[in-house]
Amino acid sequence: MKSVEVLIRRFDQSIGALKVQCGLMSEEAWRRGMAGILREVKGLRVDHYLAYDEEGEV
Repeated sequence: MKSVEVLIRRFDQSIGALKVQCGLMSEEAWRRGMAGILREVKGLRVDHYLAYDEEGEV
């Protein structure tokens, strides 16, 4: 049953990503949902990191 749950989550993640691309869901809402899923995995920590490239280099 665990493998079925994993497949369902992957499917849900894919649908969520499509909603973001189509503008039906905000990117922030998708990020919060993914963070909630990842927090359930032991040993993982979820942080929000935002940085700007002031020099314009990639």
